[in-house]
Amino acid sequence: RLIGYHEDSNIVKTRATERAWNGHRYECFVCHKEFGALSALNDHLNSPVHADKIFRCPTRYNGCNQEFKTLSGLLSHVERSECGVARFRKQLTDKLDDVTSKMRRLTVR
Repeated sequence: RLIGYHEDSNIVKTRATERAWNGHRYECFVCHKEFGALSALNDHLNSPVHADKIFRCPTRYNGCNQEFKTLSGLLSHVERSECGVARFRKQLTDKLDDVTSKMRRLTVR
C-alpha cells in the first residue's frame, strides 16, 4: 500500500458477486455488514476496514503504543497530539522520511 500502484503489479482484490445477496441486501462475509449495492460491498471489501493493524505509535518517542491499520491513521494521531509523541514530531518525521525514501527506491526500475 505504501509503495504505490503500478498497472502491471499483481494487486490482489477481493470481489463479491451476486451470491453475497442475502435476500434483503448484500452482506460482507467477514463482518456481516449489509450494503444496498454490490459496488458498495466491493468498496468495503477493498478498503482497510478488515486489515491488520500494522502501524504503531512509537513508544521510543514517548508514544502510546496504539495500533493503526493505515499510515495515514498513525500520522493523523501524531498531528492531533493525542499522546506525548507529538513533542518528538521532528524526530519522528525524519524517521518516517527515511523509511519512505527507502520504499521509493524499491520502485525504481
